[in-house]
Amino acid sequence: MNHILIPIGFAAISIFLINCTTIEFIPDSDYDTIYEGYAKQSYRETEIHTSKPKKPFRILGSIVIRNFEGNLNLENDRNRLQKEMFNLKVDGVWLTSGKIQEVDPMIIRTQNREGLPVAYYESNKEMAKITGLVFRYKNGNRKN
Repeated sequence: MNHILIPIGFAAISIFLINCTTIEFIPDSDYDTIYEGYAKQSYRETEIHTSKPKKPFRILGSIVIRNFEGNLNLENDRNRLQKEMFNLKVDGVWLTSGKIQEVDPMIIRTQNREGLPVAYYESNKEMAKITGLVFRYKNGNRKN
């Protein structure tokens, strides 16, 4: 029974690690989550731009997205990114750069009671890093 539980637990950990993407928001000193002028009703309304937005905007901080699959495509994480921006009460994010970086692999090995290996996992050696600017649109003379 113990021999079956270890590989199943290892498989669950492996699935979590394989699909791991982190989103880190680095706010500017004047960023505030209290914003009475926020008009978005749903996270789906937050915008993700790959070029500079056409309307005037104010930068509130930066964002770093790390994908440990080594994939620069954000389609799988688009909803999560929009939800994060909605929770921050911002209008959107302008993704300014993306690159693939070499990282040291993470190695996980498990053993049974006799010391024999029963599972082995080595993570991807590449990490995608996408950076961007978090913004709110300017509304006339009001402070955004």
